[in-house]
Amino acid sequence: MKGERKLNMNKKYELIEPTNERIDLFNSLWSTESKEDSIELFKNGDIYEFENIYRSNSEKDVKISSALNESRIKDFFIQINSTYHTRITNIDDLSRRLSEEYKSIEDFKDKDIDAFISDCKKCGGRYEYSFATKVFSFVNGDKYPILDSNVSTLLMEYLKYKGYNVKKSSWGKYSKYIEDYKVFMKKYGINKSYKEIDVFLWTYADLLQRYWKEQLGVLSFESVQYKVEKK
Repeated sequence: MKGERKLNMNKKYELIEPTNERIDLFNSLWSTESKEDSIELFKNGDIYEFENIYRSNSEKDVKISSALNESRIKDFFIQINSTYHTRITNIDDLSRRLSEEYKSIEDFKDKDIDAFISDCKKCGGRYEYSFATKVFSFVNGDKYPILDSNVSTLLMEYLKYKGYNVKKSSWGKYSKYIEDYKVFMKKYGINKSYKEIDVFLWTYADLLQRYWKEQLGVLSFESVQYKVEKK
């Protein structure tokens, strides 16, 4: 991998500030026309050169959306799992069972995300919240932000930078997660869609992990313990 270097433990590595312009820049990394293979990762101005794998992943996003719009729902679920590494080991069986309940994009519109997560539990034995939020992000990215270790870790860090005290444990409730997500947007003056912000946070976290590949303890990308809200 290009850009590998020895870590300077005496240097302060401060995250870049999220802005509308930076969100656009990180989203552009996913464009097949993108020529970007370097990015500013920290406020100290260091430029990180990397191998851009996101261009090829953008083509997978098109296939995922096509599967959803063409009602190939089982394929839709399987492709989300493989592209976004939700690590569901029984994805074939889970996708088959879920596709019996969700036959087209219209079937998602009648259920909220907690109901879908409950169906994941019923069909596969686990509350697959990360998978579920990515599914619903493709259904309606303006309404449903994704909730995984990448996005939630950076979201928490950025909120703490602004003096907003938050714990990941509170994000076991998706409604609380969205509430704090909106606080993040307000504090940084961001007027982008959840989908665009998700791409920034997820891609930035992924690049940071690649940068810190052989380092531990800089940022811990931990999962959220999800709790289905009772209606």
